[in-house]
Amino acid sequence: MNLPRARSINQLFILGVLLAGSPLVIGMVWNFVHVQNLLEQSESLVAQGLELGRESEKLDTQVAELERNARQFAVVGERNVLDLYRQRHDRLLDTLDWIDLLVDDIRTTELVNMMRRAADSALKRLDSATPPPDDEQVGESFQLLRTLSDDLTGRATQMVRSRLERLRDATQDSRTVSFLVAGAATLSMAALLALSAILIARPIRRLDTHISRLGEGKLNEPIAIPGPVDVSNLARRLDWLRRRIIEVDSGKEQFIREMSHQLKTPLASIREGTELLLDGSVGDTADVQMEVVEILHQNSLELQRMLDNLLNFRAWRDDPKQLNREEFSLTALMESVVDRYGIALISKKIDIFVRATDALPVNLDRGKIRVIVDNLISNAVKFTPAGGKIQVLGQNDGDSVIVDVIDNGPGIAAAERERVFELFYRSSQFSSQLRGTGVGLALVRAYVEAHGGSINVISTNPGGHFRVRLPKS
Repeated sequence: MNLPRARSINQLFILGVLLAGSPLVIGMVWNFVHVQNLLEQSESLVAQGLELGRESEKLDTQVAELERNARQFAVVGERNVLDLYRQRHDRLLDTLDWIDLLVDDIRTTELVNMMRRAADSALKRLDSATPPPDDEQVGESFQLLRTLSDDLTGRATQMVRSRLERLRDATQDSRTVSFLVAGAATLSMAALLALSAILIARPIRRLDTHISRLGEGKLNEPIAIPGPVDVSNLARRLDWLRRRIIEVDSGKEQFIREMSHQLKTPLASIREGTELLLDGSVGDTADVQMEVVEILHQNSLELQRMLDNLLNFRAWRDDPKQLNREEFSLTALMESVVDRYGIALISKKIDIFVRATDALPVNLDRGKIRVIVDNLISNAVKFTPAGGKIQVLGQNDGDSVIVDVIDNGPGIAAAERERVFELFYRSSQFSSQLRGTGVGLALVRAYVEAHGGSINVISTNPGGHFRVRLPKS
């Protein structure tokens, strides 16, 4: 059976609050009802105790009045005194009935009946005695009534105390139960709130994960998130965005591939033509013309490197883990790359030094390592001012090799030292003539990490300093 889904995060939150608060509300209602019941019992018991106190006091007074009337009758023997006795006798019986009703206890009823019989017996003796009984006989008749009256008063007091004890125990039990109910309600509320938070937070976390994957360029996994309807709708929009990014990337790569191949042939012709002019194969060239040819040649090399970067980056995107390892000397590779920039170095009067502790034998992908070194040296040549200096250093470090490319150009701002490795990022601190495509350093980091290495910008002032650490194999 499929449970209905909340239509929104707000609806889910409100439902969670209602469910979480219901145990507490139920506990509060139960406490209110129970306390109200205890209050009513307490009020009833107080009223009963006061009434019993008054009736017990009245009973003692009535017994004393009856005994006094009986003694008066024994002295004077007049019938009007006996009639007054009968009236007080009836009032005594009414009081006994009321006490019996108030206490509602078997032992109390027995005492009431015994006292009623004793009172009736005393009345009968006075009514039938000729001559009237003397004072001693009256005292003997009322001794039992006084004893029963005391017993009845004590029993009533005992019953009130017993009920008071039961009420106190019930109050204590109610307090204990109230604490238990409050604790259970609090735990239930906490559990339901936690469950609601989980139900809300889980789809939000999954949304955050998918957004992070989109930002990292991981576009292969479809986005579908169960949960509230508005979250599911947002997930569908994100999946539509993922598909659109894939389509745009595909079109962009297709454009880059087509343009790169279209430009390679005419660019190669321009480079070869400038090389022929530079080496004098087609005749002598004036000095002014030679400077123009050198500029054309350097720009053609720079364009060639940009195209190679674009093609290499596309190839890496297709298969980022492919490495064609072979044994070679890293020192010799650095020297050969430097040789390609001979004309540019001479024209800008830049001194470049390649120093290594030894041949630095490695077992790596020669083509990708060449791209790494070529891009770093190209950037150093581009940003180093005329008359500057570039150092290309290599050294062993255990099972790794370290390559440092250092120049005395403007360097890289601290805020941009991580961002320069992002794809298509172009620093804002340089003019548009110096800014590249934003692909070179991104490709360098991709190739370094593919070998299990790392690349960092080292803080120097002034100048730029890139350090590459690679495993030897």
